[in-house]
Amino acid sequence: MNWRFGLRRFWIVLSAIWLIVSAAIAFVIWNGDADARFAADRRARWEADCGGQKRGPGCDVRPAPGRPLPWATYPGIVLGPPLLVFALGCAGLWVVRGFRSTT
Repeated sequence: MNWRFGLRRFWIVLSAIWLIVSAAIAFVIWNGDADARFAADRRARWEADCGGQKRGPGCDVRPAPGRPLPWATYPGIVLGPPLLVFALGCAGLWVVRGFRSTT
């Protein structure tokens, strides 16, 4: 039995499952976050049209700030755990190989 290849295949399968589940969760969050994205866009347009001392139609009511999800964090959340598990697995195999006798 070859532990190195077996663990690598196990890691590949778990990473694929992790990526599929993360993509599904991101899709659900993206659809659920549409209202916040719309509110942030409306607020940005209000700031551009009515910011400072400008006056115009619709400038008397300031829209509520929307807080869309920070998409810059998703690559770390999605790719971080599989890479961490891979690094820990490589380190564990390296440690186990150090205990083998060379004779």
